[in-house]
Amino acid sequence: MKQKLKWSLVPFAFVLLVAFCTPPRKEFSGNIFGTFYSVKIADEVSDIQKVERQVQTELHRIDRVFSTYKPQSVLSRFNRA
Repeated sequence: MKQKLKWSLVPFAFVLLVAFCTPPRKEFSGNIFGTFYSVKIADEVSDIQKVERQVQTELHRIDRVFSTYKPQSVLSRFNRA
């Protein structure tokens, strides 16, 4: 009985080991294009706020260029020409 109990705890111990050895993921999210986005980073990042600003800046740049809902976007002005 003890041997069976011992072997039944092995998977549980493995799951705990993997969970505690995995580096914590960093994540952030926001709204753009009338929808929601979420970014999860599995690699080590020293400045998550900097990465978040860079992602938001690029998403807003894309929105300014390609939005069909914003009259001043590059695409909207091109379509009116």
